[in-house]
Amino acid sequence: MQYSGPPLVAAASATKLDDYHLHYFLDEDATPYIGTLVPIPAGNPRIVHTANLQNTFDNVAAGPHKVTVVLGGANHVSVAPALSATVSFTVQ
Repeated sequence: MQYSGPPLVAAASATKLDDYHLHYFLDEDATPYIGTLVPIPAGNPRIVHTANLQNTFDNVAAGPHKVTVVLGGANHVSVAPALSATVSFTVQ
């Protein structure tokens, strides 16, 4: 990811709404969370909450996949206006 803006803060350390971090969705529909007030859920291994500009998903099966990245605050709600990016790829 390329990002320029306020510093990103690890999700576990975020205390203020403007303590931003990234949410990486692997093959999960991010649509219900982008530009809404619905918090991005924790505890799903296919949704990673992190301040890292890159993320690796282990044990991804062969075939087509999609990763969507969404910027959110300490409350895990998408920023407004929403900032997200999606990339599709195939694992051989």
